Amino acid sequence: MIKFDNFAERGPVRNVRKALNDLREDVRALRIANGKGYTVKRTAIGTILEIKAGGGEAAPPSDLEIRRFQVIDVKPTYLECYETSTDGASFANTSTVKVLRPYSTLLNDDSTRIFGSSWVITTTDTTRNLTRVLTITDATLQQTFALNQIIYPEYKYSATLAQGDWIFAAKGIKGFSANDGAASPSAISWVDLNVDARAWTCSDLTKVAVCVNGVTKYMYILGSQLGVAV
Repeated sequence: MIKFDNFAERGPVRNVRKALNDLREDVRALRIANGKGYTVKRTAIGTILEIKAGGGEAAPPSDLEIRRFQVIDVKPTYLECYETSTDGASFANTSTVKVLRPYSTLLNDDSTRIFGSSWVITTTDTTRNLTRVLTITDATLQQTFALNQIIYPEYKYSATLAQGDWIFAAKGIKGFSANDGAASPSAISWVDLNVDARAWTCSDLTKVAVCVNGVTKYMYILGSQLGVAV
């Protein structure tokens, strides 16, 4: 804390001294109020400004939890998991916890039109929903082709410690509710945060014929990447 008394306003630099005195009076007149991210406390030795951690951003909800789980099995809409200990050396418990799969891995049996093409998605794995076929029909090119798709990175699941994937899941997200999709659904309160960025991608290289000015060209498609027509 800087403290100074009034300067004598005389001499060749009296204007500077006067300016310093004016600044002193302005500072003394300030009354800082509590604000976002800081608290003001007045004591016998001066005013203390306490800065809150996080720059005053809103704290997460008190009921929000994030925990680590190991995947022991994969279901069409959720994962069966065991919670791991904080050091990963053991399971915290072996009670099965249901965790909703990431949204990017849930899309199936869908039909839509994108850029004039008809896209039909058909699940080929009804047990775990890990494979599907994407059929694309382009009315302009009069071409139909199918892409075999898988979820990548692929899930590893096991009830043996460290043999299944570890995921991070959250509980207490506002506005979230889900069930396991069964005829008599049970509630799911955990959702996978998808730190591994799992999503559908093509499992093989597909050769696609395209007619250009009466000449047949070919494209090779893998995932979302388009090759050059040859």
